[in-house]
Amino acid sequence: MRILHITDFHIDSPDNDNENLRTGYYKEFIDNLFYKITEHNLNDIDLIINSGDFVNMGKVENFPHASAVMKYVVEKANLSKTDVAVCLGNHDFKMKVPGTIEEKFSPFDDFAKDFVPGALLKECKRAKLFLSNKKNVQVLIVDNALTELDKNQPINLSLAEMDAIISMTREFAVQSKDLVVVTHYPVINFPMAKYSAEVEGWAKDHVWRDGYNLQHRLGNLRPHGETIFICGDGHIPDAFKTENRAFIMTGVFGGDYTKRHSIKGGASKSFYIETQARIIDFSEDKPLQVSTFNYKPIAYDYDPGAGNWLYEQSELREISVKVKASPQNVVSKTNILGEPLQKAILDRVRIEKLYKIGRFVTSPETSSFSWVSINRIFENQQIFNTLIDKSVEQINLMIKDSSKTMMLGVDFYGAMIGTHISLRVGSEICCLSSRSVSDENDDLMHILLQRLAQDSYKDIIIVTDVISSGSSVLKIIDEIDTLYKKQTNNELDVKYHSISVIADVKIQRSDFDARVSSILTACRDLRMPIFKTDQLPDVETLPARFNATGNID
Repeated sequence: MRILHITDFHIDSPDNDNENLRTGYYKEFIDNLFYKITEHNLNDIDLIINSGDFVNMGKVENFPHASAVMKYVVEKANLSKTDVAVCLGNHDFKMKVPGTIEEKFSPFDDFAKDFVPGALLKECKRAKLFLSNKKNVQVLIVDNALTELDKNQPINLSLAEMDAIISMTREFAVQSKDLVVVTHYPVINFPMAKYSAEVEGWAKDHVWRDGYNLQHRLGNLRPHGETIFICGDGHIPDAFKTENRAFIMTGVFGGDYTKRHSIKGGASKSFYIETQARIIDFSEDKPLQVSTFNYKPIAYDYDPGAGNWLYEQSELREISVKVKASPQNVVSKTNILGEPLQKAILDRVRIEKLYKIGRFVTSPETSSFSWVSINRIFENQQIFNTLIDKSVEQINLMIKDSSKTMMLGVDFYGAMIGTHISLRVGSEICCLSSRSVSDENDDLMHILLQRLAQDSYKDIIIVTDVISSGSSVLKIIDEIDTLYKKQTNNELDVKYHSISVIADVKIQRSDFDARVSSILTACRDLRMPIFKTDQLPDVETLPARFNATGNID
């Protein structure tokens, strides 16, 4: 995915000689930018983001000119108006004048209707979630500028509004590899921003307090997906990454350079803001990269008619916030197929007293101290039907091409569930009779490998009833990879995914998490502790009630 980020046009007057985006100059200004973008082979752009402040100080009569400038940028990028994300800035509505929120929002709303970043998936009061047209990337646009209190500050979200944004993201974006979040005000205070220490009250006026909670909750919701926060405001351009989140602010694109100052307590303070555009690149096979284009005057004094765009490959700083791992703070990669489905399973286990205590062998190395009957759970037909429905929904979101997907059902219930899902999504299905990948599964593995060798599959979804340590599934993955390489002399280039009925989120499965791209389960909050064999009494003292490796004890 390649994104062009520009922000903060601050159009004060289309005829103002001190503005780069004035009527007689904006095309030349933008032409020169795209010449430099093309010169560095960065012109194959998928999405344009403008993060607000299209007009200056509520001068909504300038939106038609802002629209003309945006449309020219879209034309130069060889895109359409359905490849553009825009959000409201704090200058984009009239403040401290009579009128309802809807009336104040109306001029920006009319302007923004021309620009969308793809298909609308869902919206709530403060946000809209889109699926990009060009790549399988979701774009969450959050309004954090329009306040009902007429304060020129970031809004305060109610808990219900925040929950609605998270709920919407949980429904659609949990399994997407990349999520781009667009806001005007930054969701955090950029750590290298000296300006925030120089100006009294800076954070209150320019940093969205509720953004800290938003980025934290989104990061935890999508622990193994990249979430990229792109903001406007433009005062402190910076870019850094921490864990699975990146934060990018780009300098202003327009504005009257003679008015770049702030006034506090009657004292005027001049400040310098970069005139910038950024290209943000990311994909599955390379890390996030940021390229910055700075507009510099050719003379000592700023001249809005004579300048050049200069390119630099920006350093995306890594900031570590890692905490020593413990069972309480390790974030699992395991995601549920829906809270109602999990609650239905937990209720059935409790009401029907399905939870059994004992020694249940899950692999040669480990045993579980508890077990439940999947058959008894599925006696409730609604649970089974919902499991299939929710699995199909998530697969359709995370898999680009079902014809390049192989469903692999393991054991009886994995085969049954996998067959139903494959019929719904239109994928191939292969079933293994047991968790063992030797002996009785040899013929089935041979057929599977033949299919993988004949067609260029992109995804393999392993479906099973219960994932404990994940070791059995890992052995299947290792066997597939090893045999494929032995037969073809090539590495198998696929992504592995898993779907299960139960997978206790408290069990540490670091090796499993590393090998499997997405882990979906119907129930992750049923505690099923596992122990290494050498941590338990011998089998004569504590006999095994069940052996999932193939033998009943």
